[in-house]
Amino acid sequence: MPSPDIIAKLHFGITLALGVVAVASLGRLLRSARGTTLMAVWSWSALALFIATAAELATAIGGAGREGTDAVRFVAATATFCPLIALLGAKRPQDRAWQLIVLSFWVILALPAVQAWLLRPGQPITVYPIWSWFLVVLIVVGASNYLPTRFAIASLLAAAGQTILVWRQLPWGDAINSPRGKSIDWMPLLGLGLLAMAAGMAALGWPRRSSAARGPLEHAWSDFCDQFGVVWGLRVAERINATAAQNGWNVRLTWHGLTQSDGSRLDSPPSVELEQSLRPLLRRFVSADWIDHRLDHAKCEA
Repeated sequence: MPSPDIIAKLHFGITLALGVVAVASLGRLLRSARGTTLMAVWSWSALALFIATAAELATAIGGAGREGTDAVRFVAATATFCPLIALLGAKRPQDRAWQLIVLSFWVILALPAVQAWLLRPGQPITVYPIWSWFLVVLIVVGASNYLPTRFAIASLLAAAGQTILVWRQLPWGDAINSPRGKSIDWMPLLGLGLLAMAAGMAALGWPRRSSAARGPLEHAWSDFCDQFGVVWGLRVAERINATAAQNGWNVRLTWHGLTQSDGSRLDSPPSVELEQSLRPLLRRFVSADWIDHRLDHAKCEA
């Protein structure tokens, strides 16, 4: 059996390596988030990864007591749900004020850790069953939002990481807890590793987008759906289709691109009116430069 010092050094080294991967990934993702309302999502993701990494580093060097470490770990775990809540409000002009709601959500979600640390020292963090199932719902919703996109694998890795980070607070978590609580110490590190892997895959843009999109407008639409997921992709498509029906346009915007109203392939280029209708809707989420860059890049590729 390795000595405690070797285990601590290994713990520290792995945590530090994961922190480097997370920082590099976040730096690359920052470029894609600029000019969009996803900056808030990026900021919450960076905060969650920072706290989770700091908690594991403190554990490795023995700089925090058991109760304090568990509390910080749970606070970091609950912070990983904030990007999803920030995404739900990622539409201008309310996106900035929405961050107060995200902060309030985080405070409420992390409250059991504060209560355990201040009011019940030495006792495990207790989460009510209804709140425990709410964590399950958040994990499922977060993963489902990106399942139809090219970031499906990254979203599943992130969901797995979140599940491991809050495992003991999930409805079935107590069933496998060790009485001494020794074997569970490596689970937060595994959760952090899965989150770092998810961020790395998203930063590298893997897997690459298929060439299914046929025109510049569809390239921009595909990028928007990949970045914002199902929540906002379907909402924007609904608005565009309502406008098309109202104006009698023989076109329909689906998740996979433009089709005719009967669902058949759209052979002719989309009308200028359609692009003029889509632009204001996308501008609620992205900048004009973001749209122009993707339209111009797609035209150059064509």
